[in-house]
Amino acid sequence: MLRLPMVLCCCVWLCAPGWLHAGELTHAEQVRRLTRKESASMKPVRITGVVTYVRGQGAGLVVEDDTGGVMLEWPRIREDESADPSFQVGMKVEVTGRTITSPPTPRIHVQGFRVLGTAPLPAPVEMDLAALRVSELDGSSVQCEDVIRVARIEEDVTPSRLVLELGPASARLMVWISRWDEETRRLLVPGTTVRVRGVLMRWKTVNWLPLVPFVVVNQPDWVTIVEPAPEFGAVPRQPLPEVLPAAADDDFSETIRVGGVVNYADGDTVVIREKEDVLWIRPREAPALVPGDRVEAVGFPGLNGPRGELEDAVVRKTGRAILPPAERMEPEYFLQKEFLWKDGMRVRMKGTVTRGSTEPEGAPLQLLFGSRQIPLYFAERPEDRSLPVAGSIMEATGALEAGLNAHLLRVGRGEADYRLHLQGMEDLKLIQAGPWWTPLRIFAVVGGAAVVAAGAGGWALFLKRRVAEKSRALVHEIAARREQEIVFQERRRLAADLHDTLEQTLTGASLQLEAVGTAEAPRPLALARRLLDRSRDELRRAVWDLTPEVIEERGLAEALEVIAGEQSELGVAVDVTASGDASQVPDRISAHLCRVAQEAISNAVRHGHAERVEVFLMVAEGEVEMVIADDGLGFDIRQAPGISTGHFGINGMKERLRRLGGLLEIRSQPGEGTSIRACCPIASLETVEGNV
Repeated sequence: MLRLPMVLCCCVWLCAPGWLHAGELTHAEQVRRLTRKESASMKPVRITGVVTYVRGQGAGLVVEDDTGGVMLEWPRIREDESADPSFQVGMKVEVTGRTITSPPTPRIHVQGFRVLGTAPLPAPVEMDLAALRVSELDGSSVQCEDVIRVARIEEDVTPSRLVLELGPASARLMVWISRWDEETRRLLVPGTTVRVRGVLMRWKTVNWLPLVPFVVVNQPDWVTIVEPAPEFGAVPRQPLPEVLPAAADDDFSETIRVGGVVNYADGDTVVIREKEDVLWIRPREAPALVPGDRVEAVGFPGLNGPRGELEDAVVRKTGRAILPPAERMEPEYFLQKEFLWKDGMRVRMKGTVTRGSTEPEGAPLQLLFGSRQIPLYFAERPEDRSLPVAGSIMEATGALEAGLNAHLLRVGRGEADYRLHLQGMEDLKLIQAGPWWTPLRIFAVVGGAAVVAAGAGGWALFLKRRVAEKSRALVHEIAARREQEIVFQERRRLAADLHDTLEQTLTGASLQLEAVGTAEAPRPLALARRLLDRSRDELRRAVWDLTPEVIEERGLAEALEVIAGEQSELGVAVDVTASGDASQVPDRISAHLCRVAQEAISNAVRHGHAERVEVFLMVAEGEVEMVIADDGLGFDIRQAPGISTGHFGINGMKERLRRLGGLLEIRSQPGEGTSIRACCPIASLETVEGNV
């Protein structure tokens, strides 16, 4: 019974290596034939092969075995980390890892890498360009021979690479050289016939469809020169009709030289004419040309649809020639298919222009020629403001281009796509100006009118609000003036009543007391007479305050003159000096200042026994200031009598100035007279009325 387990253990031990590697891909061809879904499933891989390509010091390696090659993706710790620089072409290695699809092509993400030694490189498969374009030997070593059409440096990759373009524009093959120097660049110029050995690569789309292949070359000695590029003048000159047969020959890869007179030229195209023949040239380099220049060009014949062209050409100017007049075309020529034979010729076409595409590469104008819209292209796109108004009748002169489907028209199937190439705005001749009312101008006028209407509406609303505010202010002012007039009338009435009744009564009583008064009159009688005089003075002041007629009629300055005149009649000299425009002082402020002046002059005469009083009035910068100075006895301000002792004069003056928003200052010393300064702002009627 013990022998059976021992036998089973031995079987498991002997079969373990095969079981552990079950499901691994062991050939490059297996990896290349994976579908996108299968490649993304990270299948395990173990391949032994030879390194055939190392991209600079980067992580991209190609390993090739007996079934072909596959690219490796080296793991990186940092974004700028490179693979081991000891990697060399010819190493025999064992690679383990898993399949990935980034970028979208089958690759191996390396997890294990072991150098087994060195091995000879696989023999390259000899192919021509046509076979390379359809080959499925991705990752395999190949070799081809052709002529360099374009040589350029790609510096937007690290490290930069030298790129050679082989073959016609319609079937071009790119060759990437990772390691190169200036000598290599100097030798590998357009026109040079080279033999290229490298690795064929082909990316795929996201839908796993193959893209155009390219060849990667590890070192410059894998590109050998078969025949150097011929000198410009050494290339035999051919007539223009010979270009199309040469372009149609797939095996023809030599340069030819042609010459003619320029019909049209821009940065990408030169159209030349020799007698009745026309040729389109796609220059690799060319000077600035204009119609009428005589040129020669060396390039490669190629096909652009049914039309033979000269590709990757070098164009040189050789002189000037008389440009034949442009042929006038008529719309009915379309029916006769005459336009097909005018491809590249200078023609004149008259029609109505409309605006075209706004894209930089589009036609800015369209010419309505009969029932067709002919796009108008310019060598340099003009500014929109210089274009004619839509609807104008113009005559356009330029090189006519028949579309790439012209061969269908020859056999009665399909229509040609025509366009006209103009050198500049000078090739447009105005026959009749279009209507001024273009859609753009209509939009601008309507938009401007809308803006003006909106502005007018806003301004009207603003004025309406301003009028409403002014109306409310005017109503308030009229109401205030009406109320003030009522107050003034009531004060006049009250003053008249006091003057006609109480003041007359007090005056009569005073006269009676004086009539009976004698030197021996008892003291109470003398006191009564003094009180009666004081009451009469207070009444007169009240009447003055209620009836400021002199202020209303003459102003503040003359009112002070009147007060000074009344005191001068009693034997006291009072002088008034005024400066500034006193008429701007409101009546109510003037009345209060007059009352302050009366009180100050009265105090100077009664208590200070002053013989001279000076009143100074100054009006300036929205403020009124009044100073009353006397030469009386003066007093100690700290001991001045107040309300507690029955004296209201000083406090009354201060209270008046406080109501006016002003200030009252008193300066006095015993024996040095007194100076009273009253100042206040010239407030509006409402402010004064509110403070009274």
